[in-house]
Amino acid sequence: HYIPLRNESYKIFLNAGATLDFPMGDSTIRNSEIESDIDVFLGAGFEFNKLSAEVRYYTGRQLTDLVGLETSYGGISLILGYVIF
Repeated sequence: HYIPLRNESYKIFLNAGATLDFPMGDSTIRNSEIESDIDVFLGAGFEFNKLSAEVRYYTGRQLTDLVGLETSYGGISLILGYVIF
């Protein structure tokens, strides 16, 4: 979490991290197991008084590497927040 711009009422920040994905339940595709993997994300956002918003980009990962079947996923998320106390 890095905050390059800060004021009394707002902050603009950059964020980076990693998440661990692990399968739950049935984790097979054509008799091939889906394995745990690490997914990296990058984000940017702002805080204004008690409100915050961040956009995160998840780089994605490959699910299987079977011949003739390629599957992968990634994503973008919008995270909204409000400070109660």
